[in-house]
Amino acid sequence: MSDHDTDDALDHALEAWTPMEPPADFVDRVLAARVPLAPRVTSKRAWWLAAPVAAVAMIAIVVFVSSTAKHDARGVERSPSAVSSNGAQMEQHAGSGSAMVAMGSGAGVAMNQPVVDAGVVAQPPGTFEVPDVDPPSIAVIVIRVGDSATIHDPELATKIDLDFAGKCPDGGAVDIARGADFAHEKTVVVYGRARAATTLGDGTYHYRLRCRTGSSVGEGRIDVIRDDARRPLPKQVTDDPTAPQIVISSFKDAASSGGHGVIVRGTAAPGCTLDLDGAPIALDARRRFKFEIGFGRTALHVRHPKHGDHYYVMPLFTR
Repeated sequence: MSDHDTDDALDHALEAWTPMEPPADFVDRVLAARVPLAPRVTSKRAWWLAAPVAAVAMIAIVVFVSSTAKHDARGVERSPSAVSSNGAQMEQHAGSGSAMVAMGSGAGVAMNQPVVDAGVVAQPPGTFEVPDVDPPSIAVIVIRVGDSATIHDPELATKIDLDFAGKCPDGGAVDIARGADFAHEKTVVVYGRARAATTLGDGTYHYRLRCRTGSSVGEGRIDVIRDDARRPLPKQVTDDPTAPQIVISSFKDAASSGGHGVIVRGTAAPGCTLDLDGAPIALDARRRFKFEIGFGRTALHVRHPKHGDHYYVMPLFTR
């Protein structure tokens, strides 16, 4: 049977169908079978019933929000006096009478976007005006123009200075872009007398320095990784330039040993040399290190013969 035959048969059946008349007492029987409704609650009684329900609901919301606030993004309850901002174990001196707490900077930056620091003003295209004097530096890391580096920072934004190294005596402009093609990539231009300051989110950046003549006198690459220095070291030699070069095992309040800052312990990858503000950090036979930092923001410089310069930004501690 075709579809047309089926439609014709259905039409004939509908035309032949006649609805049945209900019994004469059908309506009376339906009305008699109804279940009586509960009496309407007066507005005053409804208010007394609704108030306790609303109060219980509000308490539940407060408890839920309070519980959520105690947990970080991983759903693990954290104790700021026992865990540093980069997750490493932080020991405390029981007799010092003070708690050492890792503080986050709270600085935010759009992911993969260079942001001009507040002390340096970006200028419209075609202009070239450098300040008479560079503003005070608030950078954690200083990179000489022409060098490349990998920055490991647990925070959302990393403040750096690009030192002109005397290449532009009358000041210069630094182009910072996500790609190496500055003509086609989104580029931020930062001006300075002897250095340029910028804030970087995570990602890969290329930069170049231009003097007033317009020609490039130095360029490099900067990789910024959101890294808390807790990743394990590679078990074998790797070609990945962003691989961990050190792993930090603990932070300890130096007050227990007569110090005034924080003692950092960890292990370095084979071939690495370490320095803090230019002062070499010794390694033992098992490549373990130990050094003390103050309560200001600082970065450990790690150099590898194959993977180049790495900077590990230390957490900011306070008592």
